[in-house]
This record gives sequence, C-alpha cells and structure tokens, in this order.
Amino acid sequence: MTEPGRTVVARFTVPGEPVPKARARTTTHGTYTPERTVHAERVVAWTYWAAAGTTRPDLTGEYSVHAVFRLVHRRHRDTDNMLKLVLDALNGVAWVDDNQVVEVYARKELVPVDPGSHITVYRLDQPI
Repeated sequence: MTEPGRTVVARFTVPGEPVPKARARTTTHGTYTPERTVHAERVVAWTYWAAAGTTRPDLTGEYSVHAVFRLVHRRHRDTDNMLKLVLDALNGVAWVDDNQVVEVYARKELVPVDPGSHITVYRLDQPI
C-alpha cells in the first residue's frame, strides 16, 4: 500500500494491554532487562514479521511509525515508554537501528474492551 511520500511496510496489532519499556535493572550480579520487557519486545517483533512477510531491514532507509496504544486499565503508563518498547523491538527487524525512524505519531486511548497496540510502519520514499 502506498501513501504520498511513504510506503506501508507493515500494519499490525499486538493484542493485550500495551507494555511500557522498563528500565534496565542493576544487581550485584550485573545489569539485566526485566523479563516482561524482553517478552513484550519478542511479541512485537513476531507480530511485525507475520504482517511484513519477507521484508528485510534496510541499512539506509528512513521510517515513520504510527502507534495507537489502547488501554483497558488506568495504570500509569507513559506513551513515550510504550513507543520506546516498539522501536527497540523492531531494531534488526524492520530497520537496522531505531535512529532510522525520523517521524513518529503516538497516542494512548482508554477503552472499555479490546486493548492492544496498533502499529503502522512506513518506509519514507523521500528523505526528510
């Protein structure tokens, strides 16, 4: 699918309550990423692969990401942390590094049912 100046690479929904990126934890044994964050990133990557098919990360391309996070629970979750989880999950999957994402739109909505993260990844045809 094409829109002016951009091509849809993948449009997908990750079902369930959106998960914010948690800070790395440091213990006497070293630093680690919490398991909930690791699992959520894997689910985002798998869901992207299912939607995008055989596309490969592009070394030089620029991308735009549109994310709508639909929440059922009122627990405090920052939009930027939910977006960070998506961007990090797609490193090496949709793009080589999330510094290739030059445009983002993110929004959270409180809904009575059907929580999920609705994500669209665009490849920009013209560099910004």
